[in-house]
Amino acid sequence: MNSHQLRAIHKYQIIESILSLYTLKLLCKIAKVSVSGYYCWKNRILKNKDKEIISIISQIFFQHNGKIGIRRIKMELERNYNLIVNKKKIQRIKKQDGAILHSDRGGLYTSFQYIQKLKELNLTRSMSRSGNCLDNAPIESFFGHLKDEVEYKECKTLEEIRDKIDIYIYYYNTRRYQWGLNKMTPNEFRQYLQSSY
Repeated sequence: MNSHQLRAIHKYQIIESILSLYTLKLLCKIAKVSVSGYYCWKNRILKNKDKEIISIISQIFFQHNGKIGIRRIKMELERNYNLIVNKKKIQRIKKQDGAILHSDRGGLYTSFQYIQKLKELNLTRSMSRSGNCLDNAPIESFFGHLKDEVEYKECKTLEEIRDKIDIYIYYYNTRRYQWGLNKMTPNEFRQYLQSSY
């Protein structure tokens, strides 16, 4: 970069810092730079900032094995990187990275085959009362996340599944920020509640 370009960048930075006080056209005229030059500089800065955000979101996505939603990415960005990013922007970046979100309606758990298998294994089924979805909401939410976020299908033994679940429970309680808990982990929220009394 030559000295002329460095001077122009310095002028753009000054313009940016006082833009709320004067019009862009006036400031560019005083600084002897073009309005289009200012916008080119501004767009370069925004693109570099976007590249940084995309890199951080990709890193967060990788750290969570690709099993993290938009709200949790937003919380990670705010808490760990001090970045405020719009949820729509995060969603757009996730789509660009080819991330797919999955959901389940629970039809499997009411199927005849599933109920019969539970009986064969002498297991008790836990479901909400008919018409009251709030009975088991916390545990259903937990198991929904567990199912979406843990690679249990690759396990060959019950011991492997237990290990994965133990690791996930630790992660869930200590590292998984939750929107409904004031963007805290369950352990942080419990401590917060205990300190309130």
